[in-house]
Amino acid sequence: MKASRETAVRVSGSGDSRQKAIADALNAVQRTVLQGSSHIILRIEPKDVAIVSATRQVTTEKFLFFFLPRQREHYSVVLDVTVNVTLLDVESIHFETTHFKTVHFKPIRVTPQKNPIPAEQDKEEK
Repeated sequence: MKASRETAVRVSGSGDSRQKAIADALNAVQRTVLQGSSHIILRIEPKDVAIVSATRQVTTEKFLFFFLPRQREHYSVVLDVTVNVTLLDVESIHFETTHFKTVHFKPIRVTPQKNPIPAEQDKEEK
């Protein structure tokens, strides 16, 4: 029912800083593990992280081609993450089957009736 397996996934991430790029890549680990399995995942434990590639892209921007130059940085990483996945095998769970019989009733037709004691007649008698 409960099983544990070790698997390696390759994830990538990008961001404006090094921390954001690595955090984006590590957040993608769960999505990647879920795609390859039809089981319910109980726990994902990272065992090892290896950096495949890490790039930094620097772009210089200028206002009106000359004024106020600034440098913008964009980081991207590709990681190989080895994870230990604890999962629950849904196919091995046996469900009991119970049968219920539903009874269908015919609808009752209700016709509107006159009020047996109208309020106006009751006041006139008094």
